[in-house]
Amino acid sequence: MTAVLGMLHPADGLLRGTEPSGEFDLVHPTSPPEIDQSPGIPLESLVAKRTSDPLSSRAMLSLAKIALDAVRRVEGVEYVDARVVEQERESTRVRKEGVERQESQRSLGIGVRVLYRGAWGFGARQGATEAAATRAARDALTVAQAAARTARNKVRLAEDEPGRGSWSTPITEDPFAVPIERKLADLERALMILRPDAEGGAKVLSAEGNMLWRQDRKWFASTEGAELEQTIVC
Repeated sequence: MTAVLGMLHPADGLLRGTEPSGEFDLVHPTSPPEIDQSPGIPLESLVAKRTSDPLSSRAMLSLAKIALDAVRRVEGVEYVDARVVEQERESTRVRKEGVERQESQRSLGIGVRVLYRGAWGFGARQGATEAAATRAARDALTVAQAAARTARNKVRLAEDEPGRGSWSTPITEDPFAVPIERKLADLERALMILRPDAEGGAKVLSAEGNMLWRQDRKWFASTEGAELEQTIVC
């Protein structure tokens, strides 16, 4: 008999402004994930490392606008939008024998869409620098120009007022700020119920507990004047 315990809150959402339908969020990891898959690691010997450098909303929106300015004045460009996206993931797995894996990932990048003479182009770059924003915009323009030469149907955007605002997942406690020791203790406590020597314990041969956390932050700006910020935690 095998038992699996999962602790995952699969909540998600999408902040809608006046951008055209369809999402384009492409980012690349800034560093490889830290993974330790050795079985039986004592709980007290595992130290979680989380890089924390809060990003300024004003700086990220300014970066998105740099991408817009890089191509908005090119003849034939009808619309541009840019998204700066930061993603953070944390995964912890515990078996009866001990910690099996503790993994953290963080990525940051910018994606740009350009509408050129009725055709879409897309571009994305790793990082959050002026150079990355400019290159992503130029990449998107190049793709759009190529698409415009062969497009049979021209894209027309709906008229709408540009959106401005911010939204965040309502939370009472930031899961990424919770010490790893507490998370491991919660998983270990759940697994203890399944141990044969526990009172009323089931005859379980193998059991594991998983805790998964995710945070997505997005900053969006468009040539129509939209400025949006979104934070999703689940």
